[in-house]
Amino acid sequence: MVSGHVVRGRVSEALQLHLGPTATGDFVLTTVASIRRSCVTVAAVEQGQHATLALRNVAAATVRRGMVLVSRPQSARVTWGVQAAVEPINANAPALRANIAGTLYIGSVRQAAVVRMVAPADPGVGSAGHAEFSLARNPEYLAVGDRLLFGWSGGYAKGEVTALLPAIDMDPGIRRRASPDKAATGAARLSGLGESTFGASRPLSPLA
Repeated sequence: MVSGHVVRGRVSEALQLHLGPTATGDFVLTTVASIRRSCVTVAAVEQGQHATLALRNVAAATVRRGMVLVSRPQSARVTWGVQAAVEPINANAPALRANIAGTLYIGSVRQAAVVRMVAPADPGVGSAGHAEFSLARNPEYLAVGDRLLFGWSGGYAKGEVTALLPAIDMDPGIRRRASPDKAATGAARLSGLGESTFGASRPLSPLA
């Protein structure tokens, strides 16, 4: 089972959705077996509601925080990195600079990342302007306009995604987890659907 909130559309029992992205950037077809909301079984959930879904033909071990369930996955939104307009939160933080490693938060996505490039808006300590971040472990399903938070040793920066970077191994210095066999892979973050998407916040018990 997985839990999360409906970002768009409506999710109902027996609905077929695509779960991903997997470690290889793919999506796995699955079916909603049942839905529970506030510990009560319901037939469907709407945009803005939080729910727990039981999914068919998905192994619990393949589900990770930050994945999505969508009706029509868009390959262009699967990315290994983002470009963002950023600004420091704490004024006394050291300046954000290239090759700094930290944790990137975008919605329910939480992943280690490395700063590839920084273009300062103004001179001075803590001034960031624009930055590019390379994800370290898995590709994610993101969009321009997503809000982000980046934390590193000594500081935090907030911002907004302005572009998704090409789905390539952008930084050879980052050691990424080896990709599993596609046939054995599944994933999830719960977000909303029609275009429906359900963004999963955390895996629960083994899937149906």
